[in-house]
Amino acid sequence: MASTATALLAAMESSRRQIPEVIRALMAARRAKGPDVAEAIGMSASSFYARLNGKSVISAHELAALALYFGVPVGFFFEPPPGLLGASAKGAYLSSAAA
Repeated sequence: MASTATALLAAMESSRRQIPEVIRALMAARRAKGPDVAEAIGMSASSFYARLNGKSVISAHELAALALYFGVPVGFFFEPPPGLLGASAKGAYLSSAAA
């Protein structure tokens, strides 16, 4: 039972670190600025950056708003397509996905 709990905690920590990376990749690919994204999802730029920098946790509601803003399913943040977080594929994937 302890190993299951440990595995769950590890998965949660991994997601906590990955989600801001996915958001940054989406922002870069769409050339979206932090203050513009923050305003679109109804939060201040400082609150948005606190979440991107891991100082605050992104809520389910905020994640849903980000999914709507970027036009991706919420699951995208947890299981991004292969290559999205790699520097070379980042723009290529999202450019073709947006077309």
